Amino acid sequence: MLSVGNRPALILGFLLVGALVDFVLPSAWQLPRRLVAAGAILLAGWAALSLAPLAASGPVMASFGNAVPGVPLALRADPAGLAVVVAALVAALFALGAADRRPGEETALLVTVAGAALAGLAGNAVILFGGAEIASIGGLLMASAGGGRVSRGAVTAFTIQHLFALGLLIAAVQLIVTTGTSDPYAVPQSAVGLSVALPWGLAGAGRLLTAGWWPGAAGGRSTRSWLAIGAVPCAAAILLRLDAATGGTVAPGFTVTLAVAGAAAALWGAVASWRWRHESRRAGRGLLTASAGTLVAVAGVPGGGGGFAAGLVALELALLAAPAWSLPTRPSRRGRALAATALAAAGGLPLGFGTTAAVLELGAVAALGRPYAPLLMALGAAAAIAAGGGLVAARQALGSAAVPVRAEAVGAPSRDSPRPARRAKSDVVPRPDAVLALVVGAIAALLPGVAAPLLLGPLVGSAAPVAIDSATLHGPGGAWPGGYLSVALIVVLVGVACAGLVMGRQVPHPAHGAQGPRPRAAWVALVGPRRSLGPAARRLGRGVGRIDAWLVAQPGLVFTVVVAIAALVIFRYL
Repeated sequence: MLSVGNRPALILGFLLVGALVDFVLPSAWQLPRRLVAAGAILLAGWAALSLAPLAASGPVMASFGNAVPGVPLALRADPAGLAVVVAALVAALFALGAADRRPGEETALLVTVAGAALAGLAGNAVILFGGAEIASIGGLLMASAGGGRVSRGAVTAFTIQHLFALGLLIAAVQLIVTTGTSDPYAVPQSAVGLSVALPWGLAGAGRLLTAGWWPGAAGGRSTRSWLAIGAVPCAAAILLRLDAATGGTVAPGFTVTLAVAGAAAALWGAVASWRWRHESRRAGRGLLTASAGTLVAVAGVPGGGGGFAAGLVALELALLAAPAWSLPTRPSRRGRALAATALAAAGGLPLGFGTTAAVLELGAVAALGRPYAPLLMALGAAAAIAAGGGLVAARQALGSAAVPVRAEAVGAPSRDSPRPARRAKSDVVPRPDAVLALVVGAIAALLPGVAAPLLLGPLVGSAAPVAIDSATLHGPGGAWPGGYLSVALIVVLVGVACAGLVMGRQVPHPAHGAQGPRPRAAWVALVGPRRSLGPAARRLGRGVGRIDAWLVAQPGLVFTVVVAIAALVIFRYL
C-alpha cells in the first residue's frame, strides 16, 4: 500500500477518509473533528513530500483502469503537480486553524483540498476537470456549512464557474476524438489548436479571476478559504497542463483573448482599489483582482512561465494574508497594523513578494518586443495604480478611515469600575495565520534568489528565473535586485520616521477614527442613468405594444408593407 506507485492515490485517500470520518462525527465534537482533519492534511502532505525527490528525476505514474474508452483513471506526480498539491494543503491547514471556523466546515475543507489535489495529480484533462469540479463542490459545502443558506449571488457565481469549467471538458473531448487521448504530455502539439486551447485557457482564467470578483470574495471565511484552497490551485493546474500540451507555443488568438481579458481585469481592479481605498474589504478585493488579471494576461504570453509562476505565488500569499484586512472590525492596534501591512503587500509594494512577481511578469512581456507594447503599458499602469491604491488603503486602515468600535467591544473600563476590563481575544492575537503568510512573503521579497528555486522552480522547471545571488533574479526582462530594494525601502522608512521625530511630528500609529464615506459600487455607476431613462423607456415600450396590437388586427397589412418596400428597392424608386 505504501509503494511509490500508490502514493499519488494515497494522498487522495488520506483526505477522503478524513472527510468521511469528520462527516460521521457529531457536530458538537469540534476539537476531535479539527484534529482528524489536521491529521489527514498532514498525512497527505507527508505522502506528497515523499514523492518530491522521486518526481524530480521523472514523473511517478499510477493508473487504475479506464472509466470509459479513452479516459484512463491515471495520476501523474511531477514537480508542478506536487507543488500545486502542497500549496492547497498548506492553505487548508491555515484555514483549519482559524478560530472562527463553523461546525461542519472541516469536512468541506477536506473535500475542497481533495479536489485540488486530484487536479494537481491528474493524468489527463478529464481527470483535471473532475478535480476542479470536486473543489467547487467543496466550496458549496463550505458556504452551506453550519446550516447556513447559500446566497443567490454565490449560486449564480458557482453556475458561471461551472460553465467556464465545461470548456475544459469540451477541449478534452476534442482531443480524445482527434488523437485518442487527453493526456497533455502525450497529445501532439499540432492537435492543440485555438478551438482546444481557448476553452481550456478560459477555464483556468475564470478561476483565477474569482479571487476578486466572487460574491464576498476574501470577505467571508468560507469564500476566502475556497479561493486559497480550491480556486487558485486548480487554476494553476489547468493552465500549467495547457502549457505542457502546447509546448509553450500558443495560437495568436489565444494570446490576444487572454491579454485583453487580463489587462481589462487588472485595470479595473487597480482603479477599484483606489476608488474604494476608504474601505479595506473592497480595496483588498480590487487589489486581488488586479493581481489575478495580470496573471491571466501573462498566462497567454509566449515564454511567460517564470512570471506566471511568480504571480501565482504572490496571489496565493495575498489570499492567505487576507484575513488581516477582511474582518469587518479590527479593535486592536496590532490588528490594524497587520491589516495595513497586508494591504500594502497585496498592492505590490516591496513588503511582500508582489513586487518581484510584478517585475517578472512585466519583464516577460517587455522581452517580446514592440508588438506587445500596448499590453506592457496597460499592465504597467495597472501595477502602478494598484501600488498607489494599496499604499493609501494601508494608510486608511492604519488610522483615519477605521471602522469605529464600541468601547465595550474592545474591553474598555466602565465608569463604575476603576479596574480595566480584560482585553478581547482578537486584541491579543490578531490572526496568526495572516502573520505567518506575511512573514513568508517578506522573506521571499528579501531573498528572491533563495525563494525562486524553492517556490518557482517546481512550478515551471527550467522556465523559472535564474538566481544570481540570494537577493537578485535574472528573468526575461533583465536582472531584478529584489532583496536590495526591500532593504532600501526599510532604510527609507526608518529615515522618514527619524526625520519626523526630529521635526516634532508623531509617527503614524493605529488609531480609531471616523468612518469614511461608503463608495458606490462600480456597477451602480454604469446603470446610474436608469432613473432618468426609465420613464422614457416605459413610454417607448407602451407605444411599441400599441403598434403591435394594431398590426395584429390588420390582416395582410404587414405583408403589403413588406411587398411595397421590396418593390421600391427592386425598381430603384428610392
